[in-house]
Amino acid sequence: MSPNKAAPVPSIAENRTVQVIAAGQSLSDEQRGRVRAWLTANDIDPSLVASDHPVVVEYKTTVDRSRQSVGHIHFTQYYVDEEGHKNSDCSWKGGALSFDRCVPQRFELEPEPGRSGDA
Repeated sequence: MSPNKAAPVPSIAENRTVQVIAAGQSLSDEQRGRVRAWLTANDIDPSLVASDHPVVVEYKTTVDRSRQSVGHIHFTQYYVDEEGHKNSDCSWKGGALSFDRCVPQRFELEPEPGRSGDA
């Protein structure tokens, strides 16, 4: 191969991120119900999802769009103790302890009534 010609990249991918909920976003009762049902369908306990952090779905697609990965839901989840109470660390003044979590999306969020397209 000549020094001026680069080797082809075998699998170029394009990432697409869909923000489902912004950090601290207010939701209507209908929206909250749809999001809770979607989280539950994807084996996520809605009561453990931190509302002061965003919830996003990330997809990876080959540039030629021949393959798209399963979406992955990224969110922040609260730690809970054996009794199901949110766990906090008295030495840390940030409130309840939480961690970032990512799970495969098995079911997509239904579009808002009257709207089409992605969530």
